[in-house]
This record gives sequence, C-alpha cells and structure tokens, in this order.
Amino acid sequence: MEESKFILVELKTPYMGQTKWLFGSKKAIYDTLPANVVGIALTTLQNRYNLEEVYENPKCKMQKLVLHRTVTNRGKRK
Repeated sequence: MEESKFILVELKTPYMGQTKWLFGSKKAIYDTLPANVVGIALTTLQNRYNLEEVYENPKCKMQKLVLHRTVTNRGKRK
C-alpha cells in the first residue's frame, strides 16, 4: 500500500471563492495563498509546527492528511 501526505487548509473566510484548499507541502500553501490570508508566516509554520496535530488560528485551520492507495500494475509499460 502506498501513502501520500497532504495538508488541508480550511479558511474561516473564503479566498477566491473557496474555503478548503489541499496542498502537497507547506511551501505550496504560500505559492497560492498570501500569508495575511493564512494568518501565519511560512517560516513560523516550518519552525514551530509539524502539523501532526491540527493547527488553528483566527484565520484558518490546518491539518496533515494521509491518502492510502493500493499499488496496481494498471498503466505501467513493460
């Protein structure tokens, strides 16, 4: 079984019409969402929070998710 890790960001006020955003890394969050929308700077997030538990501030809530997938041979070329 394969696992992929994602970060779910739930904004308390919509940004560009969305409140739920899914990212593959902490850096990817800030490539899309400004720090003032998220409510925490990238360096602070990287240095203080590992997101093993839910992180919440007045502007958003963040949590790490794990997607479990079954390994298949479909689509592989021989």
